[in-house]
Amino acid sequence: MKQIKVLLIESTDSWTVREIVETELHKLVGGNPESVTVEYADDRNRSVVLWYNGEGETENLPPNLAATAFWYRLDGGRDDVLLGSVIVTGAVGEDGLFLAVPDNVVTNFTNLVR
Repeated sequence: MKQIKVLLIESTDSWTVREIVETELHKLVGGNPESVTVEYADDRNRSVVLWYNGEGETENLPPNLAATAFWYRLDGGRDDVLLGSVIVTGAVGEDGLFLAVPDNVVTNFTNLVR
């Protein structure tokens, strides 16, 4: 399987950029992966996908404040809070697989959490 670069944001506010295969999403978010696609303005008007555990509320996962703040920064005002580990990828490509997280998105996140 093809490996893809992602941004993994833990609910402990630790984060890392790493390579994963798409089948690892389930394990890394700790359950059923659900996603929200966020359009953001840059020189190419791209989008990213934030993956999270869809059962986070029923499993009493802790809030992920860093990922939630990043989501708000990319997409404007929200009322929701992301729970548990969150993985950020690029949009879904023409082949149906997700793309690598863009470097400028990682930079945007690191500037937020510094």
